[in-house]
Amino acid sequence: MNTRVLKKKDNVKLVMAASIGNFLEVFDFVVYAFFAKLIGELFFSSSNPLLSSVIVFGVGFVMRPLGSLYLGSYADRHGRKASMLLSIMLMALGSACIAFAPTYQGMESMFSLGIIAPCFIIIGRLLQGFSTGGEIGAATTLLMESASPRSRGFYVSWQFTTQAFAAIAGSALGALLFWGLSDEQMYAWGWRIPFMLSLFIIPVGLYIRKNLDETYVEAERHAKTAQAPIVEILRDHGLQFIASIGMIIPGTMLTFTVTSFMPTFLQEVTTLPPEVTYLISMASNVIVAVANILGGLFYDRLPVRKYAIIGLHLVSIALAGFMFVSTGNIMLFFSLLLLCSFVMGLAQPMKTTLVVEAFPVHVRATAMAVTYSLGVAIFGGTSQPVAVKLMEITGGNPVAPLYYLIPMTLIGVASYLLFKEKRA
Repeated sequence: MNTRVLKKKDNVKLVMAASIGNFLEVFDFVVYAFFAKLIGELFFSSSNPLLSSVIVFGVGFVMRPLGSLYLGSYADRHGRKASMLLSIMLMALGSACIAFAPTYQGMESMFSLGIIAPCFIIIGRLLQGFSTGGEIGAATTLLMESASPRSRGFYVSWQFTTQAFAAIAGSALGALLFWGLSDEQMYAWGWRIPFMLSLFIIPVGLYIRKNLDETYVEAERHAKTAQAPIVEILRDHGLQFIASIGMIIPGTMLTFTVTSFMPTFLQEVTTLPPEVTYLISMASNVIVAVANILGGLFYDRLPVRKYAIIGLHLVSIALAGFMFVSTGNIMLFFSLLLLCSFVMGLAQPMKTTLVVEAFPVHVRATAMAVTYSLGVAIFGGTSQPVAVKLMEITGGNPVAPLYYLIPMTLIGVASYLLFKEKRA
């Protein structure tokens, strides 16, 4: 069954709505990673507060599969627009929990209940994870369905371009706050600014999404609707579903290790000030944003896509390896980081469009949401805690993250080989 292809002006409106909403959601989700070290010291009393903080960052990923099942199914039964509105409201609640959370020391001094403080952060991360788990399915499917067959990769690329823009905004804000505020101000209230800022801009995303048109039109929805989309996916598309999860592994692990984790990594293994590490991360994400658009354009022009994506993943992991080895030479490290970010950015929209095109329209949002969320939750969510732990075990060895990245990338390559490429 083919979805309706809308007029050009309607397509632009849909892309803007999905992109702006996605920016707002991802900004909140990734900004936690940029402030992980500071949040760890404020909310956790363990011997390794950074490890505790990144573990809580990973807790948000636990909720992604649950969010993808509920919100993905909701999108396939009630439309992409309805699911996207619900997901952004849940993200707002999660952001509020973090923005107004009392610190461990504050709770300890007032009520001798310091252990309650991390609960606010955990609840916020759970709500953010649930929301983001469903967002990817509805928004990506909306973008693909609003495009012509020759421009699907380009439209889907905006999903990842806006993620990069969100990371750029988080990096820029982090650098600005560390540069403009003293340590005392940062610990007292400065770290709350990004989360409070999102509470002011999320209503903009709600307004835009409320006024967009639906691609999954009523006639198509009632012609064939799966009451339990995940059951149909597992029954009729099981191997394709499993392969799709594996295909998410290389890109998502590199994204969370090479971009989101980079400020924390550099602060641990170099003497660079925090504001410089955020600027380096921002530059990396600028390259990713440009590469995302180019990757989408390449996808639309390639006759066979999966082998090209395999090649990009293998080049990315090789560049990451050289990058981690070169931490002693910051200019070489920076150059390799930008090159790795570019190659990695090319692959992101290509793999996602490949997956979303491979499933029928009435289960498409669920398939995209669940495969992506499981891949991100299991491997993306664990990448930062595992990287920190490996560095701790190896005495701060900067190449330690590769011990996890390399074998997981090979699993991803095998998944591509099992996957049957289709055109919707």
